[in-house]
Order: sequence, then structure tokens, then C-alpha cells
Amino acid sequence: MMTLCVGGATSIDRKPNPDKVGFDGKPYKGRKEGCDYWMDEVFVLKTELLKDLKNIDIVVTHSCPNFCEPRTKQGLSDWIKHDVGLIDECERERNDHSKMYDILKANNNPIKYWFYGHYHFHNMEIIDDTKFVLLDIEELYDLKN
Repeated sequence: MMTLCVGGATSIDRKPNPDKVGFDGKPYKGRKEGCDYWMDEVFVLKTELLKDLKNIDIVVTHSCPNFCEPRTKQGLSDWIKHDVGLIDECERERNDHSKMYDILKANNNPIKYWFYGHYHFHNMEIIDDTKFVLLDIEELYDLKN
């Protein structure tokens, strides 16, 4: 099986947030740029690179297309109050993953599996003959299933 791994995602906890408690029991201080957060860590859609990819059976990303779980923005609610632009960045990221899916699907029908994490819970669903598997923290998936 041919696997395509594409990194990058938006960190929703990058900014300080007095509504959240950090590991030290104090208001969350945010991530430190260059240590546990990087400005260029986001997903970047590279359309031209994707157009010629063929025989892809499995896609592995950090985030996912906008038609997959989670379908609400509930997990963002406590973060968007303290990070201007976060909601727009997250929507753009999910839309760009959807565009990537459409580009890949044109030359790789069907993509058998699409694995992603980022959201810290488990979900599995089949959409357009692709099994989308949202992996929870430290969860593994056996392809024999």
C-alpha cells in the first residue's frame, strides 16, 4: 500500500488563556514559540505537488477535511476569546484539507484510509468509500481490521 503523510496543524493553545489552567495550576501561559510552538507549523496546501500523485491508498494528516468529525467548533470556544483569528485559521485549514482530498481523489479512487488525530478523541466513519479514522491520544490502528 502507498501512504502519503502530510504534516502541519494549527495549535489552538498557542496563546495565553486565563480561562484555562496550566500544568502548574496557574492560568495557562500559552506555548513558547521556538520551543513547543512554531509559527510555520500549520498545514500548507501544495496543490501542484498533489496533482500528480497516483496509487495512494492511505493518507495520514494531523487535521482533516471539513466534512469529517468533529463537525462543530465546540472545542474552540474557550480559545477563540483569547486568540484573534484562530477560528478563521482553523476553518481555512479544514477547507484546505477538503481541497487536498478532492485533488487526491481525482487520481486515487478510492483512497482506502485517511488517518488523523489532533482532536483527542476516537471516531471512525466511511465517506465516499474512504474510511476516515480519527485516532485518540496514544491510539493505534491495526490495518487488518
